[in-house]
Amino acid sequence: MRKLTALVLMLGLFVLPASAFAVEFYTDRSAWEAAAGNFAQVDLASQYSRWDFGNYVELPSANYLGFYQEFEVGLVPDDLPTWSGGNTPMVLDTWNNSNWMWFENQDGDWTSLNAFGFEIQPYVSEDTINNYISDYGYEDEDTGEFILPDLSVFDAFDVNLAVYDDEYYDNWDWEGNYQVLTQNVETNGGAKFFGWVGSNVWDFEIWIEDNYLYQPEFTQALFDEWGYEGDSVGPDGFAMARLVEGLPQSENDVNGTTTPEPASMALLGIGLLGLARRFRKKN
Repeated sequence: MRKLTALVLMLGLFVLPASAFAVEFYTDRSAWEAAAGNFAQVDLASQYSRWDFGNYVELPSANYLGFYQEFEVGLVPDDLPTWSGGNTPMVLDTWNNSNWMWFENQDGDWTSLNAFGFEIQPYVSEDTINNYISDYGYEDEDTGEFILPDLSVFDAFDVNLAVYDDEYYDNWDWEGNYQVLTQNVETNGGAKFFGWVGSNVWDFEIWIEDNYLYQPEFTQALFDEWGYEGDSVGPDGFAMARLVEGLPQSENDVNGTTTPEPASMALLGIGLLGLARRFRKKN
């Protein structure tokens, strides 16, 4: 009897597992597509015209992707830097270095997705570069030559994607989990893919880190004392394009992996315990 009870308890551990937040990040779209199994491209062209403004995008599942910062719809490569793979999609252009996004259903309630992806590219305007040259360029006292500052600070930026397993910004007592993917993305070298497959993601955040400028007048001693790294520059914003949503292959299927319903799992555990008690009475 003890062996049977132990077996039932062990089975119970498998049928009623503790929930865990774990996503697998992907930086290659083809690898993401293979992992997601079933997916569909987000059709921006049917929802917006060029230079429209908006705060949400309808997804193939009929859910919505909401944006905290308003976006502008544009085309590449006409007005933005080059895009990867020779694609010229419509893009969501945000004039901010960060944006927070979440998923909603048709009733306006929060929902979650197990697989989602997009391409991102930061960009820098000519006005920003010219202002930088004006602020940091100088005339050599001996030769009178105008010395340009280091323009390589605009070549690439670290782009971060953080995914959350709860309604992060709607709950100030949030104690959920998150995971972060960081990629260095060039401003003129093509966008990079950011995607995940795994646990339910309710919302996510994108932010781009500034590049610090080397300031020779600030010595290491000053940095050690004050922690000052010098001035910094960032992009004017970033563009998102080629959004893709992972879709379940069946009602209880998540990215191609069958997931039993919690109620069915609980009934199975209760049934096993009942069998153990019945066996004990007979013996």
